[in-house]
Amino acid sequence: MGKGTGYWDKSEWTLREEPRLGQRFYLLIKEVREKSAEDVPQIVLTRSDDLFIRKLLEQEVSQIKNGIIAIHDILRLPGLVSKVMVERGKVAMEKGLRIDPAGTCIGEEGEKAKSVSRLIYPERIDFADWSEDKKKLLPKLLSPVKLIKLNIKKEQE
Repeated sequence: MGKGTGYWDKSEWTLREEPRLGQRFYLLIKEVREKSAEDVPQIVLTRSDDLFIRKLLEQEVSQIKNGIIAIHDILRLPGLVSKVMVERGKVAMEKGLRIDPAGTCIGEEGEKAKSVSRLIYPERIDFADWSEDKKKLLPKLLSPVKLIKLNIKKEQE
């Protein structure tokens, strides 16, 4: 494979993150740059990219990895909260499986969500079932806040 030098720039840290020497982290390889002055490739590492959360979920939630559940989108404030919108995946649709995508990602007694949360601590992770209907989706994304009234203005051309 060869050698390279990993760089985890402060801009790729999440909020409230202050790494200590010897501390272990899960990181995502964001980019591999051509050889540097030391004649080795530079490997840019990150924890703040949305793809980091997507890859962790694929690793921790087998139904995502297997295509039973699909991640529609991720809204994220790195270090604070990730809101993951999930839906039935291609495999579930082909096999006609009736599943609860968000519930499956959370797991029994929240064990799957907790396992991901431990890896991204202190960031919290929430799941919501994707819906084209904004009136159904927004309350799920804003949870635990209870909406009393929701007005959605149509975009002007």
